[in-house]
Formats: sequence, C-alpha cells, structure tokens
Amino acid sequence: MASPLNAALLSGLVFPGTGQIVSGHVKRGWLIVSIHVLLFYLIIKEIINSPLLEEIQRRGVSTDMEQALQMSADLQQFSAGPYLNILLLLFLAGWVLSIVDAYRVAGKK
Repeated sequence: MASPLNAALLSGLVFPGTGQIVSGHVKRGWLIVSIHVLLFYLIIKEIINSPLLEEIQRRGVSTDMEQALQMSADLQQFSAGPYLNILLLLFLAGWVLSIVDAYRVAGKK
C-alpha cells in the first residue's frame, strides 16, 4: 500500500496507472496503463507517417548552425494535423487525471 503522495508521484513520473497498481487498485491501474500504451502507439504511428519526418529524412542532418536554423524555420510550415493533436491532448489529459486518481484512491485505503 502506497501513500497518496507516492502513488501520485508514481503515476506522474513513471507511467500513468502505476500509482493505482501500487496502491492496490490493480485492475484500474492496468486499464489506465493499457489506454496510455495504446495512445502512445497511435501517437508514434502518426509521427512516423507524417510528412514532417519524411522531409527531415530527405534533407538530412546538418552540422552547420545556420543551415539547421533555416531548416527548422522551413519545417514549421508543416502541420501536425488535428488527429495527432487530439491524441496528444488525450494522452496528457489522461496522465493528469491518472495522477489525481492515484492520489485519491491511495488516500481511501
């Protein structure tokens, strides 16, 4: 059994759901972990398939600072798209809710 602060720190610093697992709410914790693993997979898949990554690979890596800054400015025109933004928002919101929930459920035991 973990203290509320330890459970919140585990969910906040390790991975969402770990605080719930340590505080004895194993099913709830694994559900939260599973949801976040799925969201993480979808985020990585979306980033890999984005035109931004293709453009970076096409241009290559520059060691010249001016070229790197120019490339960075040029690549800002690419949009991540609403799907990736929604996935990131869901991941971050779930992470924050996981921290609050871990603190709350650890305090009830």
